[in-house]
Amino acid sequence: MRERNLVPEWMDDPDLDSDEHHRALAGLRRINWLSGTVGRIASEIDQQMQQRGLDRCRILDVGCGSGDIACAVARRLAKRYAVTLTGWDFSQTAIEQSIANRDRRTKVTSNPCEIHFEVRNALDATP
Repeated sequence: MRERNLVPEWMDDPDLDSDEHHRALAGLRRINWLSGTVGRIASEIDQQMQQRGLDRCRILDVGCGSGDIACAVARRLAKRYAVTLTGWDFSQTAIEQSIANRDRRTKVTSNPCEIHFEVRNALDATP
């Protein structure tokens, strides 16, 4: 395949039914869990933090979806570091789900852990 086929992201469609979107986000959470994505991301960030002798990190998750990866990575890293994580997604439905996941799953740790989510298109020039 020599030519890239660009197709609009189905989940970024503003007219997508909210129930369908929630089902799609749930499917992605299962895939993320099965693939071990959180462990790999947290491990890589931890390794970089140790190599640089840092005690705090700021993370931006662009296209955060339901925030499952963002929240889990932040929780793992907050055991050793002060963490500030911001998640952006184009979809209001995804951000609402991210906030609900954050509020349901984020536990207090020995270090500060701040997690914020925003409806934001990363391609927009204005904040």
